[in-house]
Amino acid sequence: MRLDIHRLSGIASIALGVGTAASAILGPLVTNVIRFHVSDNARNQLLGGEIISLCVAAPLAIGAGVLWLRQKPLAPKLAIGPALYALYANVQFTIGPEYQRYPGNNEYAVPLYLVLIILGWAVALRAWNELRTEEAAMPSNWVRRGLAALLIVLSLFFALTWIRGIAQVISGDHPTEYLQDPTLFWLVRLMDLAFVIPAALIAGVGLLRSTPWAERLSHAITSFLTLEVGAVAGMAAAMVASDDPSASTSLLAVMLVSASMLAAIFIRLLRSSKPTIGARQQMLDQLNS
Repeated sequence: MRLDIHRLSGIASIALGVGTAASAILGPLVTNVIRFHVSDNARNQLLGGEIISLCVAAPLAIGAGVLWLRQKPLAPKLAIGPALYALYANVQFTIGPEYQRYPGNNEYAVPLYLVLIILGWAVALRAWNELRTEEAAMPSNWVRRGLAALLIVLSLFFALTWIRGIAQVISGDHPTEYLQDPTLFWLVRLMDLAFVIPAALIAGVGLLRSTPWAERLSHAITSFLTLEVGAVAGMAAAMVASDDPSASTSLLAVMLVSASMLAAIFIRLLRSSKPTIGARQQMLDQLNS
């Protein structure tokens, strides 16, 4: 029975990766078969995010699925980031567009997004359950404190940026992105301020206190944020390349450095954690059965 769950997890992760790649290829990044009901500014931002989906998230999900099929303990560590990222991105693809305002046809892709959302939370939940069998261990105190500081600083940076935009809207000084794509404006801020930022802050504070649950949570948050911050960097790069009036080279630089630091720490985390003795025995029992 246990082996069947591993096979299902592997198949689900591979399907998630293939679907994520297909969505990116069908979208504005490659073929433009799927055309989003968004402004040109938002479309430029989507292009940057889809680069991460196609080149990073999809291969990681497929690789994690293959490792799951082969009963490798590295599988859930690689799978949880792409799964959470797929959940985050496809909710925005479904709810964010202005369907009655801009031309497009992405409503026909909603079944694909729905499947990816379901696969995303299912794979993420399965990966999280398996991460609970891992020994929570940081490579060093320096890495633990560095990751905690990075999570807290990034969370505060995004929180202050989003709160500033909300304050502008409330005061009547509406930014361009709000006027062009109000649904996407509110959706991104809701998801970040209500879910992503609190989770990252909790993980960061927990790491400073050396709590075991925070080290497990930080693994999931770090893998997800590596993709999300990379997507923001891609969006900023796409806006700079297209001479978008709201483009910011300083934001691009900050996001590139942050994504690189997160990726480096995530790789260290992958090398540091090991299955517990009980988990090792379970795997041996599975192989012998």
